[in-house]
Parts: sequence; structure tokens; C-alpha cells
Amino acid sequence: MRKLGVVLLVLLTLSTGCSKLTTLSFGGTKIRAISEADAQPCDDLGAISKPNTNSWQSDEVAREDALNKVLNAAAARGATHVILDGFYSPELTGCPSCVELQARMRRCPSAVKDLPIAEALGGISGSKPPVAEQHHPGHEEACLPYKRSPDSEAVCEFDSQCMLCEDGTCGVPVNRSQFMEQGAACAQIAAEGCPASTSRCCMGRCVQIEQVKQVEPE
Repeated sequence: MRKLGVVLLVLLTLSTGCSKLTTLSFGGTKIRAISEADAQPCDDLGAISKPNTNSWQSDEVAREDALNKVLNAAAARGATHVILDGFYSPELTGCPSCVELQARMRRCPSAVKDLPIAEALGGISGSKPPVAEQHHPGHEEACLPYKRSPDSEAVCEFDSQCMLCEDGTCGVPVNRSQFMEQGAACAQIAAEGCPASTSRCCMGRCVQIEQVKQVEPE
């Protein structure tokens, strides 16, 4: 009986731990949403894509988990706003409930017209079909320094397959499969003083690209 109790306790711990929601950081709570039309005066900090932690989460928790990851990562990269493009279901074996949120990070002056995250989510609350893989704007310029494949196991074909694993440092470039495998290990708060950066697929490998252009909020 005691052995059975221990087994049940372990299973309960695993199930609750795996479904734990990513905590929204202080910086993440400050991120606001903005429409593409109102984002004209903002600095483009690149695209970002974050999946939920794992398949144990319900659909509602999975979407909130992916959202919190996006907001935390955007804040860590120096963004003030995000353009929310929508949720979609990545084709991952053994993870039917997984969702991924795509967004674009912006650093905006204080005078821009923004809106609460909850309001922006109103039109994209459902899960969308997988989107076509693609390179992000500025891909060729960002990858110019790379003349050969970087020494990395993060294999990719398109920018949209790459993301930054927020592991408590300034981020590590990984592909989508690696991000899902590492789960909560990639949902930590970035170290202080990290430059704004994003991920790209250069010469078949995911790399981290520092955002050079910066616009200070007024």
C-alpha cells in the first residue's frame, strides 16, 4: 500500500509540474499590444515565436503559457510592444495540444496608440493551422557575416524555425524541436544587460543576431 501511495504521489507531481504555467515577469507585464498600422514610428526588433511548455497543458493554459513566454522574451529583448500575429498548431509528434504564438517585437515611443494584451487577443484566441515556414524581413542582411555553417546542432531551413532559448543567460539560438524538448529550461528570465537580439537561420543553422538599431522611448 505504501509503495502504491508513493507511485501515485510521483504521478501527481509529474502531472502538476508538467502543466505549470510560465510565470509572467515584471517586464512582461509592461508589454503592450499595438496594431501594424500604429507601429510605424516604432523600431523593429524582429519576429518572435514561442510554443507552450508541453502536451500536459489544456488548450486554454497552453495559449496563456505561450503568451507569457512571448511577453517575457519581448521584454528581455528591449521591446515595449508586440504585434500579435496569432496562435497556430505546430506539427509536433506526440503533442496534439501544443500551440505556438507568433508575434513581432517593437520598441515604441510613449506617444503611440496601443491597447491591452487581452483586447489584442480577442481576434486571435483560436488555434490556427500551421503557417508556411519563411525567412523574416532583413534575412539576407542579417546573415551576411556567415560565410559557412556555424558550429551548431540547431539545424534549420527558415528563420521561422528558429527561436531563442531563454536559459537565464542572454539566450541561446535553437530550433523549434530543441525548444520543445528543453521545455521550462527555455522559459527563464534573461540576464541583466543583454542586448536586444533575435534568431535567424543562416547557412542552415539557427544563430543569434544582435539588433543594432535602437530607438529610445520619448
